[in-house]
Amino acid sequence: MVKTRSSSRLPGTARPRLSLAGGLVGIPVALMLGACASHGTVAGGQATPARTYPITFEGLPKPLREDAETVITTNDTAPTSVLDARRRASRAASDLEDFLAAEGYFAATVVPDLIESVNAVPNLVVSTGERFTISRLDIRVDGEIDAVTQDRLEDARATLPDGSPARTPDIEALDRAFLMRLRENGYAFATSGTVDALASRAEATVELTYSVVSGPRVTLGRMIIPEDLSTRDPAIEVLRSWKPGDAYSPETVTRLRTRLRNTGLYNGIGIDVADTPDADGTYPVALQLSEGKKRSVSAGASLSTTEGVGVDATWLRRNLTGRGDSLRVEGAAASLGRDLKTTYELPNLGRFGRTLTAEAGLRGVETDAYDLQGAKVGASIAQPFNSQFTVSLGAYVDATRTTDYRARILGTSRTLDQVTLSLPVGATYDSVKDPLDPQGGNRLFASVEPGISVGGAQSTYTRVLTSATVYRKVSAD
Repeated sequence: MVKTRSSSRLPGTARPRLSLAGGLVGIPVALMLGACASHGTVAGGQATPARTYPITFEGLPKPLREDAETVITTNDTAPTSVLDARRRASRAASDLEDFLAAEGYFAATVVPDLIESVNAVPNLVVSTGERFTISRLDIRVDGEIDAVTQDRLEDARATLPDGSPARTPDIEALDRAFLMRLRENGYAFATSGTVDALASRAEATVELTYSVVSGPRVTLGRMIIPEDLSTRDPAIEVLRSWKPGDAYSPETVTRLRTRLRNTGLYNGIGIDVADTPDADGTYPVALQLSEGKKRSVSAGASLSTTEGVGVDATWLRRNLTGRGDSLRVEGAAASLGRDLKTTYELPNLGRFGRTLTAEAGLRGVETDAYDLQGAKVGASIAQPFNSQFTVSLGAYVDATRTTDYRARILGTSRTLDQVTLSLPVGATYDSVKDPLDPQGGNRLFASVEPGISVGGAQSTYTRVLTSATVYRKVSAD
C-alpha cells in the first residue's frame, strides 16, 4: 500500500543508485552515490558546522573554497601526536576529494603535505582536473504512461541540459523530479531504479540514463473510515478532497491531511492508498486516525490600569455531537467588570467549509460614572468560495441596561434600556500560505454592519470595518 504520513516521504522516494560503466579509471564510485553532500555532513536534518582546527588549501579554486571548508572533518582540539595529525590530514583530504567529486571533479586528487611536527598546520594540495559535464541524458520508463505525463518528464529533463556540470546534487534532484512528475499525473506507485553513468576521462563527460517504474495510473475511489471513532462517518466523509474517479496526486492527499488536521480532533493522521483496486477500478483510501483529548481547560490572570485585577478561564469540549462541532465557555472577572460567553461551532454544514457559529453571552461593567448589564445572542454562517476567499453573514441581538449615576444626581432618568439588532456581512481574502510563519501573501478584511437600536433612544447606524495586512520576506536565508 502507498503510505503517506506527515512524518514520512512520498511513496517510493529513494536516492538514485549510480554506477560507472567503463571509460574512466580511478573515479570513486561511492562519490556518485551521493556519499558526499555539497553542503556538509548532515546530522538530524541540519548541516554540521566546520570545526575550529586550522587547515589550509593549495590549488583549490576560490569559488569552491567556502563550501569545501564546511565539509572538511576536523577537530576542535590540537592533535595528540604527529601520527594523529597525519591521520587527521588524510581524513580531511579524503573528505575534500568526496566534495570535489560531488561537484563534478571526478578526477580530482587531494594530497596532504607531509607533517613533521604536531604543531604543523595541515596543508592540502589540490589538483581538480577538468570538471565533468553531462553529454547526454536519457530516461527509461518501465510501464505505460500517457502523452501528457511523457511531456512533463521531458520538461523536467530540460532542467538539466546537456553541457551542465555533472553535480551529484543536481543528478539526485532530477531523479526526484521525475518521480514527482509521475505522481502528480496519477502514478502513485512510481519508483526510481538505477541511474547509470558512463564517463569518459578523455572527453571529461558523463552520459546519464535514468530508470523509473511508473506502475499503474491510480484513480481514487471510496474512503475507508476507522470504525472505532467517536466522529460520525458523514462528518469525516465531507472532508474528502476528491471525487470517485479522480486521478491520484500528492496534492490531493496533502489537502485531505490538512483538512483532517484543521479539525483539531486528531493527534495522529495516516492516509494509505491501497495497492489493489476495487471492482470498479478505483483505489480505496484508508484513514488511520488517533483521536485527541475532547476536553481542555485553561486559566489566566491579568493586571490592568483600566480594568483592574482580573482572572479568566476557558472550557472547551470538542466533537460534542460527533459532527466535529465544539462548545466553548469563556469567563472573565475583573475589578470593573465580568463577562461570560458560550460559543457553539458546527463546521462543514451541508458542504465542506461552511461553518455555523452561535454565541450567547452576559456581561456587566461597574464604573464611577455608570453601571451596565447586558446580554447578547446571535449566530453567523461563513462560506468559503475557494481556498482564499470567504464570505460571512450574521445576525445579533444585544440588550443592555445602563444606570447613569451622574443623571441620578441631576434628578433625571436613572436607567436606560436598549435593544440593538445588527446584521454584519463580511468578506475575507487570505493568501498567506503558512499562518504560523507568514513570509508572503496578503490578508484583507471588510465588513459592513447595518443596525437599529430601540428603547430609551432610537437610532439606526452602519458600521464599516476594513483591515489589510501585507507579508513580505525582507531578508534572505
